Amino acid sequence: MAKLSIRDLARWMIPRMTMAGCNITDIEGTLSKITSSDEWPEKWEETALKYHTLAKEAERASHRATAYEMYFYAMIYYYEGQKILFEESERKVRLYRQVLEAYDKVLEFCPYPAEKVQIPYGDIELPAILHKPPHGDGPFPCLLFIQGMDSSKEEWQRWGEYAIERGFALLCVDTPGHGETRHLHRATLDIKNLIAAGTVCREYLEARPDIIKGKVGVLGNCLGSNYGFQIAMHDHQFACCLIILAISEFRVKTSEKDVPKWFVDMVRFFTGDSTGKEGAFEKYRNDFRLDQTRERVKCNTHLMHPEEDNWLDWGQVEIMASYVDAAVKITPVKGAPVFEGNIMSHLVPIYEQSHWVIPVAFDWVQDQLLNIH
Repeated sequence: MAKLSIRDLARWMIPRMTMAGCNITDIEGTLSKITSSDEWPEKWEETALKYHTLAKEAERASHRATAYEMYFYAMIYYYEGQKILFEESERKVRLYRQVLEAYDKVLEFCPYPAEKVQIPYGDIELPAILHKPPHGDGPFPCLLFIQGMDSSKEEWQRWGEYAIERGFALLCVDTPGHGETRHLHRATLDIKNLIAAGTVCREYLEARPDIIKGKVGVLGNCLGSNYGFQIAMHDHQFACCLIILAISEFRVKTSEKDVPKWFVDMVRFFTGDSTGKEGAFEKYRNDFRLDQTRERVKCNTHLMHPEEDNWLDWGQVEIMASYVDAAVKITPVKGAPVFEGNIMSHLVPIYEQSHWVIPVAFDWVQDQLLNIH
């Protein structure tokens, strides 16, 4: 693969990138320059540096709106550069620190209040960003964002915009094993630990004067759909539960032998199994099961799931819905995947259609938390 562009091999990743706010021309342009996986961080860093330069120029000229946009692009491309590195290394830490440094500038020029917070949890603090509507001091309802395995709070900046436009706040948090907690503080992912952290985050939010007590919902996305759903199962104080891409069982494709190496490597890295935490991978698989507890979700729930997904069949959303003792809304995302891939690819129609899926999903949260209907 040394002389072969991996643009086509990585096409299945494009929907996730666009959902996070990457520009399609930058995606295609960067992927076309990459001839090996070793070049992945370098070429994304080159793209990021272009926007970092533009951002600094806009900042010097006091063009705040442009500075915000350019720093955002710099940050998200630094993020893409480090994303596929499932390794304990100085390279990983350096690249992720670039994300954080650029994101500090994103927050400095953000056109609405976006506050960095630290949520005490056991022996660590959970770094988070609280996106708040720009009108007044609140109090506001809030949605707690529980992200998937290989993501961090910075990736979801654009989703903060969807929330504040609809009058509620969004808390994007690096729970144990995500983002800062994993890459800088070496905290690993344990689902039961994460479930407990979800309650701590809700309690933190409801203790704030700018958040309405009893009006905190939970959002689970990708693998985080399982964590977020289990948080709602164990903590009945959440006002609503939104799930985007329902993953109720830890299985992909058709059998165990079909799980690609990159996916296993990712799970082993984030759980710590690859760095000496023996048995963490199997513990993660076991903790993923929804039938391990008698608890059930008691709040109104909206499940959004694709009808045609090459890893996750429709039965996943039906299983999840069976654990809800409240009103359940299921929104099918119709249509076959548009972006092709290879045998290792997870083709995700729901992310390809995120330009309407996310607004519709957040409209439902608005209805739940602001009692519009």
